[in-house]
Amino acid sequence: MAFLLIDDATVFDGTGVPPRDRTSVLISAGTIRAVGPRGSFRAPRDAETLSAHGRFLMPGLVDLHTHMITRDAFAFLRRFGPPMQASDPERFLRWFPAFGVTSVRDIGNYRGILKLRDRVASGDLLGPTILAAGELLEGVRSVWPLSRTFHTAGGAAGEVRRQSEMGVDWLKLYVNVPPSLARAAIGEAHARGIPVAGHLSATSARQAASYGIDSLEHASTLVDDGFLPPEWRRRVPRGSDIPAVRERSRFRWLHADFDGPAARDLIAKLRQHRVVVSPTMVVLENIYVGPNREFEKYGVRDMPARWRATWEGRLRTFLADGKPHSANPAVWSKIREFVKRLRRAGVTVIPSTDAAGWNPYASPGASLHRELALLRECGYSNRELLTMATSGAAKALRREWEFGTVSPGQRADLLLLRGNPLRDLGHLREIDTVFLRGTPHAPANLRP
Repeated sequence: MAFLLIDDATVFDGTGVPPRDRTSVLISAGTIRAVGPRGSFRAPRDAETLSAHGRFLMPGLVDLHTHMITRDAFAFLRRFGPPMQASDPERFLRWFPAFGVTSVRDIGNYRGILKLRDRVASGDLLGPTILAAGELLEGVRSVWPLSRTFHTAGGAAGEVRRQSEMGVDWLKLYVNVPPSLARAAIGEAHARGIPVAGHLSATSARQAASYGIDSLEHASTLVDDGFLPPEWRRRVPRGSDIPAVRERSRFRWLHADFDGPAARDLIAKLRQHRVVVSPTMVVLENIYVGPNREFEKYGVRDMPARWRATWEGRLRTFLADGKPHSANPAVWSKIREFVKRLRRAGVTVIPSTDAAGWNPYASPGASLHRELALLRECGYSNRELLTMATSGAAKALRREWEFGTVSPGQRADLLLLRGNPLRDLGHLREIDTVFLRGTPHAPANLRP
């Protein structure tokens, strides 16, 4: 059994405690075997030693909301941009660890995601560990071709059983699932030990939280008509097509009362039922006001041109008459304001990006850096954010026993950085070495 000693690093273990200087970490068979002050434990004579003096070691980052490129999604992606190439699924995977992301949750995809997950787990493909949901559970009608529909509680439970037998790690409820079917699906999933996420509309965030849903996706989906003062509630735009749904969401955010009973009720339910909010702030920024210029430089321009073309094509589906809605900046400001309130209220928020082959400029890996910067603007400290994106994310995924901290028994998914991100999050981009299951990789070699 080969051993690797990372010697004399400053170690942030992911739990939120202050980093420890002059610390060594011993790895073998993809697992952390020992952690302690330099010289406090004996490494095998034949251990390879990597001197980490002056370097910062921390757990790999976790992205709680992604969608990988899978080969069975190629026809779908063609709706928005040029054809994908056969190498794109593997190439997309590798960009995550190139930016320090070593674990992801793929929260809705074609069935090919399960094969992709298993090939990474077996070592056949290089990429982040994937926890995967299957096809979207969309209820009474479908928006996307990767969705499953059902019309009764029995149908909802049957779809949960089908996906359980496929071997999914999570389930994803989508916008058209009404309250009664959402409750049935969540109950059946929990009976089978499967956690449930929701990108919801027909069922409100407050309703889903009361049913015990495990995570709510996208900060933009959290408000409902109850957030509106009575004079505005009577004027909510109606309609079931996508433009009408988006206009209704804008209207709710523009006129929502964050001090009213609905907001207090949501926050109380999120806390009571320990629901994780997966805000995907970076993709919301891209949609509402466009990518940050600095993020464009390192997170968009270096990506393959066909991915960028597909993201651009997808962005056009959010535009009315070819231009952004005039109210978008105000909506974006209100979303950020509400996330600040979630932090102050102690609601669990975990960084997430919606990185995908099809979401506007949601680039793999790099998007998480922008997500952390946006949450920093919402009041989170650097230490809070690094904890949220490591051990906090592992706990949200029910995998805290497997990854998320620098401690014995954990999978050796680690980042060795040239600077301290507790002082400046920009140092997360200064990656010296990425360790995937104990194997060191230079970031430049992960970008084929």
